[in-house]
Amino acid sequence: MTTAEIKKLLPSLADGHCSQTDAQNFDNWLKTASFEDASEVMDLYYPLVKNATIDDATAQSLHRQIENNLNLAEGQMLKPVAGYKLLRWQMAAAAALLITGIASFLLFKSSTAITKIAAIEQRYQNDVPAGGNKAILTLEDGTKLLLDNGGAQQKPANAAGININYQKGSITYEANAKSNSETVEYNTIDIPRGGQYQLTMADGSKVWLNAGTTLKFPRTFADNKRVVELSGEGYFEVAKNESVPFVVKLNSMEVQVLGTHFNVKAYPDEHNIKTTLLEGKVQLKAGSNNTLLLPGNQGVFEAGNIQVNAANTAEAVAWKNGDFLFDKSDIKTIMQQFERWYDINVQYEAGVPKNRFVGEFSRSLSLAASLKILELSGIHFTISGKNIKVLNR
Repeated sequence: MTTAEIKKLLPSLADGHCSQTDAQNFDNWLKTASFEDASEVMDLYYPLVKNATIDDATAQSLHRQIENNLNLAEGQMLKPVAGYKLLRWQMAAAAALLITGIASFLLFKSSTAITKIAAIEQRYQNDVPAGGNKAILTLEDGTKLLLDNGGAQQKPANAAGININYQKGSITYEANAKSNSETVEYNTIDIPRGGQYQLTMADGSKVWLNAGTTLKFPRTFADNKRVVELSGEGYFEVAKNESVPFVVKLNSMEVQVLGTHFNVKAYPDEHNIKTTLLEGKVQLKAGSNNTLLLPGNQGVFEAGNIQVNAANTAEAVAWKNGDFLFDKSDIKTIMQQFERWYDINVQYEAGVPKNRFVGEFSRSLSLAASLKILELSGIHFTISGKNIKVLNR
């Protein structure tokens, strides 16, 4: 059968009232369909399933047969990682919930998926929106400016030697004259939980800042050094200047570069600091440790030591590109990201599932949409406003 013919079958497939022949034709089509065609059909299939009423035993049996065939087909198309639950969706925000629904059929083999979806919907009445562009900029004189998606809510006069330009979700420092001051004056940008922001510094270096991050940086750089201080997570694209190294100071460690692209994750509540290099070279310095990173490497600083590993660079910078990406991540790692991005508080029952997850979805999804994805994988929550509890069942 053609893809167009399969689409015409979807209503009867979804409510279990198709014939055995139609179910077999659908099964045969799945065995040869491309992943793209199968995904398109499933995007149409899910809302039909969600609204279907399957009330007789024959229809339920036929529906389970279709579901089992989908499981088998998905296993062939996706080649799952042994021992891990897959969240296999490369989704745009608009299609996210449709593809989320597919998971209950394609990946997790739940014969009660329709009931589960309905139950989940009932428990997400007070949703939390995704984070957005917001920050607090503190100038050298102590003036605090609230930055949002439209720029600064109030704009100070530009200081001598520098122009500060505010744009949608970003702020740019532009040097308009050589500063005669011998004292380097620092500004600080704080990104609250539920926020993100982009900064271009006076030397042209750019940094994307994740939720829960603070960056202290000079309004203008000195002639012989470029030094910033970071707590949290930032993705840097450093303007090349071989005569003036760029240094990112972290807790107990620093990253020194000449011109490169890298991500640094150094949250105070995490037990390590991760530096992931995408382009160029960086030097990691911690006490007597002095380690060179090459592109594709990740340096992990923990307990005074630096270990270099091959990096999943896509995972490291997914947040900067507007996505969550998990590569064999446990539930606490996932929820830690959710806490910062959605500004929520998470608690755990004893003995929470030890599943690990592989998958990707958009950070533009609301909290409810993201939690639904996890719930369909077998993780469950109780929700009270911004307080989330991860259950052990």
